[in-house]
Amino acid sequence: MRTSALALATLLVTGLSASPAPAQTAFSGNTITRIGVVVADVEKASKTWADVFGVTVSAPKDVKPSGFPGSYMGDKAAYTRAAEARFKNIIVELAQPMGGKSPWRDHLDAKGQGVHHVAFTVADVEADVRFLESKGGVRVAGAPGSGSALVDLGSRIGISLALTQGTTQPDYVVKRRPDARASGGFQTVARLGLLGADTDSRRAAFMEIFGKTIPDPTNETGLTFPKGFTGDPKSGMRHIFVPFDNLWINVIQPLGGDSPWRDMVTRHQHYLFFAVEDVQAVTGTLVQQGGTRTLGAEGGAVAYVDMRAPLGITVFLLRNGILPE
Repeated sequence: MRTSALALATLLVTGLSASPAPAQTAFSGNTITRIGVVVADVEKASKTWADVFGVTVSAPKDVKPSGFPGSYMGDKAAYTRAAEARFKNIIVELAQPMGGKSPWRDHLDAKGQGVHHVAFTVADVEADVRFLESKGGVRVAGAPGSGSALVDLGSRIGISLALTQGTTQPDYVVKRRPDARASGGFQTVARLGLLGADTDSRRAAFMEIFGKTIPDPTNETGLTFPKGFTGDPKSGMRHIFVPFDNLWINVIQPLGGDSPWRDMVTRHQHYLFFAVEDVQAVTGTLVQQGGTRTLGAEGGAVAYVDMRAPLGITVFLLRNGILPE
């Protein structure tokens, strides 16, 4: 009887210890540490970003990936030469592809300069990679077990995620205030706008991947356009807002005919949003630096400035911009 009881106790303990961990139900990251922008010439881009935004940009340096997954079919010697534009609440990484075929070279060849990924620091890279792969993500850089990964989620949410293993967030990350008011002027990135063809499917994907509750999309029309606008004056957008700790992601689908939003989708461009006191003055400066105003009448409180040639993005300006609650 003692032997049977001991065996039973051992079996119970073994069974309990072998119980599977609860299934992961959402990606663990909620603080965006970097916005990655692929550029054609990092030396030139560094100077331009510093001149346009008045931020400090580090000297470019070679950044070698921590290997590649076994399925990788590109140049295993590929890497990026990157610089960091340090805003008050986030870093924008400017990365020039070096070498042959790679995730960064593919983006530059297919889409040109522009936003490529957002980055997160997470406690368990491999667990998050497995979860993202279950949701349609594809690991394209970072060898398993290396503590880093780049996961392509373009087909689901229109962007890739870069993961770095760690237990604390970088000290430069500033969380948004509870009242959700944008602040910091031209040196605080308050929102990242992602353009795409279908906001409804992307809303479903963001909720599924990040475990967030996101209100239904809103259709917005009746906006003003600058003098000389030749597109559809009734055009607009269907969009949602996805909250993260330190900024918002605005997912936009064009409505109607030719418009700034449809042009951005066609050219694979996205926007960075800034809340400024004098939209007209900042717009004028951006135009002098190679931009073209595509939204908002002169003297108004809102402007899109197409800066894809010098920066690879559109700059969205709003007077004393209030973010959604």
